[in-house]
Amino acid sequence: MQTSLWPGGPTLTLPDYWQPLGTLPDDPPDTQVFAFKFTDGANGSLIMHPIPPDEAMPLDQQELIDGLRGAREVLAGQAGLIDVDAARTASGIPYVYSLMKIPGEHRGIHYNLTLHLVGDRTLQIRSGFDEGDVTGMREAFAYEMAQRHNMLHEPTPDDPTGGWAHDPYDHSTTGFVMNMSELSDFDQQFPGHPLTLARELLQNIADS
Repeated sequence: MQTSLWPGGPTLTLPDYWQPLGTLPDDPPDTQVFAFKFTDGANGSLIMHPIPPDEAMPLDQQELIDGLRGAREVLAGQAGLIDVDAARTASGIPYVYSLMKIPGEHRGIHYNLTLHLVGDRTLQIRSGFDEGDVTGMREAFAYEMAQRHNMLHEPTPDDPTGGWAHDPYDHSTTGFVMNMSELSDFDQQFPGHPLTLARELLQNIADS
């Protein structure tokens, strides 16, 4: 499925599992909404609409990382960084994004993607991805592999998980940090996992 990011703008190609939804009366003008739900319960949502240019995130990776680290949810150990970057799409439009992990409302992990394109219009894309009925398979697979290949070590006061989990940028181990199973190396083995799907959406935007 293809949709224009804005009238006359670049085209975003989405996999067929994304389905368009209607907007609500109080949604901003030119809002587009999409969602999916797989038979195993995994689901995702995507909403995009223009925003004022002064509301865009800084087009600087480190500045955005520093800002996110100071967020209340991150400081409280209720959210963690997976990926933060600034780049340009294939058509040359600058964009910046954060991909975060949050404990799921009922179970598993929720992955939240916030992305701003700064082109002829400033466009915000927000997308959320949740695990389905079975959780923890990716973590169990990666942990077993890490043990087999001696990628973990004895826990220490500075590294209580023995190398399993740390912030991807400063390698701190406090808070709700990224773990080894969330590396992109495992996306191919788990094509329907919410983190894999979040990265797929990121690549689709980069290709637009």
